[in-house]
Amino acid sequence: MVNDSDPRPEGIEGAGRMGDVSGASGASGARSRAESATTPGAPARPDPASAAPLSSVPSESVPEPAPAPPSAAVGMPPVPLAGQRPDGGSSVAVPDGPERPGTRYVTSSEGAPPVPPPGGYRGARNPELEKARHALVSPLDVLARPVAAPPPMANGPRPLARVGVAALVVAIGWAVVLLGALAVSATDFLFNLNVVVIQLLIVGVIIAAIALKDARRLGGIALAIALVFNVVTIGGVSAVRTAAQGSYEGQKSDEQKFWEKYPGVKGMSASEIKAQPSLEEVRARTEEILAAVRGRLSADYGVTWVEQPVPEDISPERNGYGGESMLRTYTSTIWSTNEAITDNSLKLQMMNTIDEVLYPYGMSQFYPVNDPAESTIDPSIIEKMFGSTDPDLQAQWEWASYDYDTGGWFYGDLYDLSKDTTGRFRTERQADHDRTGVPLEGLSIMLRAEKLLSESDVQTFDQRMSEYE
Repeated sequence: MVNDSDPRPEGIEGAGRMGDVSGASGASGARSRAESATTPGAPARPDPASAAPLSSVPSESVPEPAPAPPSAAVGMPPVPLAGQRPDGGSSVAVPDGPERPGTRYVTSSEGAPPVPPPGGYRGARNPELEKARHALVSPLDVLARPVAAPPPMANGPRPLARVGVAALVVAIGWAVVLLGALAVSATDFLFNLNVVVIQLLIVGVIIAAIALKDARRLGGIALAIALVFNVVTIGGVSAVRTAAQGSYEGQKSDEQKFWEKYPGVKGMSASEIKAQPSLEEVRARTEEILAAVRGRLSADYGVTWVEQPVPEDISPERNGYGGESMLRTYTSTIWSTNEAITDNSLKLQMMNTIDEVLYPYGMSQFYPVNDPAESTIDPSIIEKMFGSTDPDLQAQWEWASYDYDTGGWFYGDLYDLSKDTTGRFRTERQADHDRTGVPLEGLSIMLRAEKLLSESDVQTFDQRMSEYE
C-alpha cells in the first residue's frame, strides 16, 4: 500500500509518477480501500511514520492508491495535510496521477458534488452576517470607492428662476414704451383702457416672481422699476406737460389746431384789446401809483421801504383755445415796510390813507378782503387764508382796489406775526425772507394787470388777427 503522506526522496525527479487514470477507476479504488478498512479481519494500516521508504518497495509491485482522507466534521474546515499550503497546494513536488495530495477531488468531476452557483445558495446566506460584514468595512475601503459624479446641471436658469427673468424683461420693456410715449407727448395713448390692462398683467407677472423663492430677487428689481415707470406716474407727468404746453396733438382736429394759435383772447375782439392801455403804459402807471402810496405813508406814519429783489414778471396770457395769445400779464415789483405794524387801529388808519391815494387814479374803494362783513369770500375760506374770521385776531390782512382803466388790481398785505397762534404764517414768511430777503412783518404793496398788448407787438398782432376775420 502507498502511504497517504506521499513521501518521496529528494533528488528523485518523476519517481513514482502515475499516468492519468479515468474517474471511474479512481472512484472504485477509493471504495475498495474503504471496504478493506472496515472488513473484519483485514490487516491494519501501517503507521505512516513507520512506513518503509519508497526505495524498499519492489519495482514489480503496483502501488495502490492512497485511501481517502477522513471526512471533516460538519461545519469545520478540513485539516490540511503536511506540506500543504492554505490554498490547497503543496510545497512538495506532486507526482502526476489520478489523485493529488492536498486536493479533495480527482481530476475528473464525476461523483463530486455540484459547484455552488455564483454568490452561493440563497438559503445559505445569513442576513445578520451580511450586516456584520458591511459594518466591518474599513474606512480606507470606503474612501477608495469611486464617488459618483453629480448629475450635470442644465444650462441656463432653473425653471422657476425664468419667471423672475421674464418679469424683469417685461418691466424694462414697458418702461421704455412709456418713456417713448412721454417723449412724443402721446398723452392719449397713456390714458387708454388697453394700456391699463397691460399694466395690470405686468403687475401680475411681477407678483408671481416675488412669490417664488428662486425668482424673488429679479422680481424685486422688476417691482422697483414698475413703481417708477408705470401708467400713473408717466401718464401724470405727460398730462401736466401737455396742459402746460397746450399740445393735444392726438385729440385735436385741424380746426382746433388753427384756433389754438389765436393771437388774442377768447371773448375779446381785436378793437377792445387795442383800446385798453398798452403794457408800457400800465407799467409806467403802476410805478407812479406805488411811488405815491409809499410817499404818503412815509410822510404820515414815518415808515421806510425796501424793494424786494424779485423783479417784475411779464408772462404770456392764455387765449382760451388751448394756446398762448400775444397778450401779457404784468406783475409789478413788491415794496415792503421795514417796520412791523401790530396795532389794529393803526392798521385801519394806514389802509384808509392808501384809499385816499388811489382815489384820484380812478380806482375803486380800497376794501378788506379778509373781513367777512365786506368780502365776498366764504367765511370758512377766510379763516383758512387769514387764520381767523375776526380781523382783530388775524395774522394777515389783505386789502384790494380795482383799476378801471387798466383792468388791474392793487393789493396791500399786512403781516402781524404776534397774532399767529399756529405758527403757519411765521413759517411761510420765514421761507419768503430766506428766499428774497423780504421783512418778516410789515406792509407790502404791489399791482397786477392782465391782457395787455405790448406796443412793439401791435403790427404782428394785426397780421395774425386778419387770419381769423
